[in-house]
Amino acid sequence: RITEMRKVPLKSTFRPFKRLVRDLSKQLGKEVEFEVDGEELLIDNIIAKLYSNTLIHILRNSLDHGLETPDVRTSVGKEATGRIDITVSEQGEDIVLKIIDDGKGIDPQIIKKKALEKNLFTSEELDKMSDKEIVNIIFASGFSTAEVVSDLSGRGVGMDMVKGSFEELGGDVYVESTKGEGSTFVLKVPIPKSVLIINTLSVRVKNDYFIFHMDEVAEVIRIEESTENTKIYEVDDKKVLCHNDEMIQLTYLSDILGLTGPDEAHEEILNIVILRIGSFKYGVIVNEIYEFEEVVARKISEGIESYQLYHGASLIGSGEVAMIVSAEGIADKIGLSFEKKKETVYETEEEFIDENVFECMLFEYAENDFLSVNLDHVTRLEKFKHGQVEFVGNNAIVRYLDKVLPIVDPAFLVGLRDHNAIEGLVEKPKDDLFEVIVLDVNDQHIGIYVHKLNEIRKTVENINSDTIDVDGLLGSIYLDGKTICVLDVVHLWNAFKQKRVETGVRENLFERAA
Repeated sequence: RITEMRKVPLKSTFRPFKRLVRDLSKQLGKEVEFEVDGEELLIDNIIAKLYSNTLIHILRNSLDHGLETPDVRTSVGKEATGRIDITVSEQGEDIVLKIIDDGKGIDPQIIKKKALEKNLFTSEELDKMSDKEIVNIIFASGFSTAEVVSDLSGRGVGMDMVKGSFEELGGDVYVESTKGEGSTFVLKVPIPKSVLIINTLSVRVKNDYFIFHMDEVAEVIRIEESTENTKIYEVDDKKVLCHNDEMIQLTYLSDILGLTGPDEAHEEILNIVILRIGSFKYGVIVNEIYEFEEVVARKISEGIESYQLYHGASLIGSGEVAMIVSAEGIADKIGLSFEKKKETVYETEEEFIDENVFECMLFEYAENDFLSVNLDHVTRLEKFKHGQVEFVGNNAIVRYLDKVLPIVDPAFLVGLRDHNAIEGLVEKPKDDLFEVIVLDVNDQHIGIYVHKLNEIRKTVENINSDTIDVDGLLGSIYLDGKTICVLDVVHLWNAFKQKRVETGVRENLFERAA
């Protein structure tokens, strides 16, 4: 098991941002080309999470404040369509991610003025700074241009928190900007050391200790005497184990590794570790078998003799260094024939992670009460004025893109609350805004009312359906220490249709929402 240090493909981290840029650029009336370079890179899960949380904040700021509208861009001689590019690469011992836009850039004089107003620096200190140092004041604690920060880019953490998150991992964040030309945000973080936490089985051979990766251990057997299901045979001077109708070749691990010391265990008592490589199995005989434990695995230099026999090394409970034996390396050493699966396994793992990432939109249906919806069904995020809501019977609708969009309260429809929050909108000022997630359900559109949008989240965990027994909820996922229910959008649509029939609303009115 590879825990927090397991690498994940950046492709799955970047995927939600393409939708984010597309939707927000339309909302802001801006034309944007968005490109990502380096998404094939595998990075540690900790760094992927850090980049994911940070990119939401910086991309919103770039879209809201960095890029100009098409008419402003053409008036200053730029292409009407702006660009945002993300590049990521390994540079030495660092992973460097850049967010580059060709917008209006950051004006050092505005930053300088704000810094003085906030008493962050004196005039003398600012006069000694270069323009580059001045624009990086945006990362200083206490710096804000709150009066011009919109609701759109104001969500999330501040720039000082962004910088602090990277510094905690030994990294850095800075911006390079030229007024009128654009900005480049640089997010740099050291590559974590080559360390994995794995489940292992520890053994003793002669006077030395070794460990096996549990992914390569099929079974552990102690044979004191032959039984009906387990027998040892001698074939061409080699031991063969007949176990559960399988013939498994055995070998002494001490012979393979060239170890000297006390004799192996008595012939009538054998401690055997059955190793597997794909569907192929063979057994190694050891002196003693100890316990299962998690250890920190470290890579070893390729210059070490017999390097191919080991995955790495680790410190065990006694404080001694133990080598992590490679099942494939041992099999190669003694000439066992098997189909090599190693590369295929790694490719499959990457594909598994990529294909099984569950992406969802997290939102609050009431203060601090969360729900989520599969991102595959989300087409847009919208804001409507309360005055735009009309009621046909008990059904709320808005005129949207020359069509009729039904708006429902998901918490009410699935029974999480006993009142319909949408009905309360008519009592609020007409120009106040409320947020809606527009869903596509079998080519039909429906809007769900939300108390507050949160953010796009990803997890490789399966939806747990055992925890939920409520029609309208697929199950739950675990995010940031909280159990979050996942909406069943198909049930939501069907429940809305049933409610529509019960209230006698004409069918063709809502068909135009498709």
